[in-house]
Amino acid sequence: MTFRKACLVILMLPASVEARPPPPAIFPNYTCPIGEERFEQSGRMQYRLDADGKPIFDSEHDFGIRMDIHEDAGFPECPTNGLPMYRAFTPNELKRLPALLSSRAFNALRKDTSQPIRALWLATQLGDSAEQKLVLILPAVDMAHTSKMRKHALQLVIDAFADVPFGLTFDAYYKVDYGRPAPFADKIDFRMIYIHALREMREFDKALIELRSLPVAGLNGTVPDPIHGPEEGEGEWRDRPILNQDEIGERERDRSTLAEIAQVEQVLMRRDSTPTLFELQSEENAARNCENYKRNELSPSNRAFCEKPSIVARRKLLAGEIKSSSADASSSIEAASQAARDAAMLATCRAIAQTKEWLVKMPNPVLINDPYLAASDDAANEAKCAMMAHSSQ
Repeated sequence: MTFRKACLVILMLPASVEARPPPPAIFPNYTCPIGEERFEQSGRMQYRLDADGKPIFDSEHDFGIRMDIHEDAGFPECPTNGLPMYRAFTPNELKRLPALLSSRAFNALRKDTSQPIRALWLATQLGDSAEQKLVLILPAVDMAHTSKMRKHALQLVIDAFADVPFGLTFDAYYKVDYGRPAPFADKIDFRMIYIHALREMREFDKALIELRSLPVAGLNGTVPDPIHGPEEGEGEWRDRPILNQDEIGERERDRSTLAEIAQVEQVLMRRDSTPTLFELQSEENAARNCENYKRNELSPSNRAFCEKPSIVARRKLLAGEIKSSSADASSSIEAASQAARDAAMLATCRAIAQTKEWLVKMPNPVLINDPYLAASDDAANEAKCAMMAHSSQ
């Protein structure tokens, strides 16, 4: 149960922080810049090294100094003085670090906080940028193992976001260059971390203000038709590449982001602080989560979502309750799949309607023929929605 809950924590944040980017600097020798202590880090464990480069096992203290340090979620950390090597330090900073590391405040943090919180404290003392501090503190939410620690981490994330204007992304911070402009949706996805943190801390009104101030005009959900190039390859490998595939992908993502914004507004309007909302995930992932947890382990909103007909159908398929060894079973599978497809289409229709409603309620309402409003629509889906509405009458 504890392990499952720990896994769910990760799902609270949007896709932009599903995996923390690698540290901005590499420390090949793992030599502490203060005291020149040599050490190695393997998974969650750290070892001091002797003169020959071999691990020292002379006491419990030397074995597994910190258990919250991980190669995918933390920086190399000096075993004795606890310095998280999150970046290279200037000569003047190296002079200041001994006093900071030996201070009562830092040693208190070493006892009961995760590395991101300790790194944030040091970054604040050293005068790091607001962007640096925000990127450092974000993993603290995932690493919290009690509700009290999670609330503390969320508040630190909220405070850090308040000092950073809209526009920061992980790729921009780490200067990732894809050879073309970064998708505008990246900026909105990153800001959604802030909105969800406010939501979980029950600051619903402030979260709504932030959500409604997102520059959705930078999104364009009108997906162009594919432009095929000349055929390539021979035989079964012959294919006509889609020349505007990148644009199609970005427009589809824009449309998905617009729909997500509308969904999140509904969540905020009903004042739901559930950390991990299944309804904001794909139905496939949500159904898997519904299967992985007992009913009494779920929040009321997730429990209701897991009981939706389309989700129940997917859960049956995942749980193997429908056997494919007979014609009747095959028919049941097809029926369940069709129910899931119908429900997914209904969700799409609702998302389109919610997006329109959200755009109309903006401070400067858009006209019905405004290109931003049209960007959230898809002609084919509109037609299907109209047919579904007509058939249900």
